[in-house]
Order: sequence, then structure tokens, then C-alpha cells
Amino acid sequence: MVATRLNSIQIMRGIAALIVVAFHIRYNLSVYEQKNLGDLMFSNGEVGVYLFFVISGFIISLSTRRKESPLEFSIKRLLRIYPPYIFSFAVLLFLLNENYRLMDVVKSLILIPLNSHAAGPYYGYSILLVAWTLSYELFFYFCFLVSMSLSQKYRAVICSLILSSLIIFGNYYLFGSIGVNPHTRAFDGGGIFASIIFITNPIIINFILGMLAEFIYSNTKTNNKLLNKAIKMLAPIVAVISVWGMLSPSMWMGEMQWAIPCFGLVTSLSLLEKSGVSFEFPNLVKIGAMSFSIYLIHPIIIELLSQKYFVIFWQDGFTKFSVIILITVFASRIMYETIEIPSQKLARKLISKIR
Repeated sequence: MVATRLNSIQIMRGIAALIVVAFHIRYNLSVYEQKNLGDLMFSNGEVGVYLFFVISGFIISLSTRRKESPLEFSIKRLLRIYPPYIFSFAVLLFLLNENYRLMDVVKSLILIPLNSHAAGPYYGYSILLVAWTLSYELFFYFCFLVSMSLSQKYRAVICSLILSSLIIFGNYYLFGSIGVNPHTRAFDGGGIFASIIFITNPIIINFILGMLAEFIYSNTKTNNKLLNKAIKMLAPIVAVISVWGMLSPSMWMGEMQWAIPCFGLVTSLSLLEKSGVSFEFPNLVKIGAMSFSIYLIHPIIIELLSQKYFVIFWQDGFTKFSVIILITVFASRIMYETIEIPSQKLARKLISKIR
């Protein structure tokens, strides 16, 4: 039986979350003689989002190898996303105390980007800044739900076809051309696609690559000694090249940016673990488990620590940079244990009642 919980995947999730945090606070490192130090170190921090999406495609495809009903899938996924998100969203609204437009609040709650006429892949972001990615995540879940309702066996194939079709036909219809660059130009039209233009953005290729990585992982027979040895020799090389690609996105198919190296990293490390290499790093695995909380709460921590009454405690630089990360991890641990874990337990309880 194929393992559905991999330490390598959890570790990558944790690292992806911390990379995103570092990207958002890199400006704190601009106080040194090297004024662009933060950019030099973390300007490619957006790679964390791409890695999240590839991992998501991998996990969803892998976890559904154990047959579950569309209702069970929906319960798991909605309770995975919404309780932590609603909590974070409510805390942010309370802290900022700003008068947002009702429509913007509604759009943010149902995870629709705020401005369909802005450039992709952000489309005006969301009130909770990082929630723009959850729009894609939730849409991927919907497509996968439809796919597994049609065929359990070919769910990943069908989902990949749906997503690919949206990229190809959507971009041709909207812009008159087909491309793979997620940083699309602003859409100035109207019609049926106006509010949901994000579903055609090429960034969803990352989910397809994640499902492909899972297919390779699940269908690689590591009980073959020769193949097992080859994986242990080649996978680390692929992983190193992939990390290099993340640091130098221009070397990978140009417009696709970090999609290919993220695919390479997820595929190589998951196969390496399957071949018997240990990824027993408890602290990193724990951070991976808390990665969603880290991702959601770090903008709130940044906003809170930017208030004037916190300025007296530290100046910009590595001290403040480190403090923000430490406080984020600490707050995420609390959120994970008080919001995420109970939500997951509730999901399991509801599923046990409908079986």
C-alpha cells in the first residue's frame, strides 16, 4: 500500500510557508550597507506559493487513492480551509478596524478575488492579502470533486483535462492567445468570465504537475533493487538542480517560472523517501503540519508588529526579521492546535456518521 503521509512533503510545506513569510518581511533587511539584502536573499519568495500548489495537487491525488465519496471529500476540504481562514479573516478585520465595502467582504469570504480587471494571478488580491491563493485552491478542489464524481480511477486525468482546457480555451477567448505565464495582463472586458477570470490563469498548471508527481510516485516500484539504487543516486541530483531552478527561475521555460523546479523537487524527494531514505526531522515536520496556519496568520503578525507601540522594542534588521518569524511560528502553533486540529476532528466525526 502506498503511504499517504510523507515527512518529505510535510517538510517542503513548512519550508514553503517560511519562504513566503521571509519574502513578505524582507524589507526589514534594508537597513544594512547592502540596501537590497532582503531582495538578494528572498526576492524569489513567491516560489513558496508555486510549491504549495504542486504539493496540493500531489496530496489530493494521493489521499483519494483510498476511495471516498464526493461528500466525504467536500467535508474534509471545506473544514480544512474555512475554519482557519474565517478565524484569520475575523482577527484581521478586528485589528484593522477599516470600513471595507460590503462586496469586498463578501468576495473575500467566498474566496473570489477582489478585482477581476486587475492583472493576474492576483486579480486585486483579497482583504487578507495571502488569501488570493485560496481562490485557486478551492477551485482546484471543486474540479477534483467533479472529476472523482465522474471516475474514481481516472480522477486525476479528468481534473488535468479540465484545468488544461480552462487555460487553453479561456486565454484564447479572453486574450486571443495561449500562454503559460501566470502574470497575465489586466482584463478589460465583461461577460461571463468577468468575476471568475482567475480560473483560466496558467498558475493552475502547478496543480496538474502535482498530480503528475503523485502518479510517478505511486507507480514507481521501489522493491526493485536496481531501481531503488538508481533513485537514491539520481533523486538528490534532481533535487539540487530543482532548488537551483527555484533560485534562478529564468532557466526554466521562461514564462512557467518555478513550476518545473517545484515539480522536480516534489517528485525527487517523495521518491527518495519511498526508496527508504529517512526524513525524520520532527521539528520541520511539525512546522509543515502548521504551514497553513503560518501562511494565514503571518500577515496579521506583520501588521500587528508594524504598529507604533511595538517600534520601541527593536529596530529593523535581522533581529526584527527573526522576531517576526518566531512570533509567527508560536502564534501558528496555537492556531493549529485550537482551530485546525479540532476542525479536522470534526470532519472525521461527520464522515463517520454518514458512512
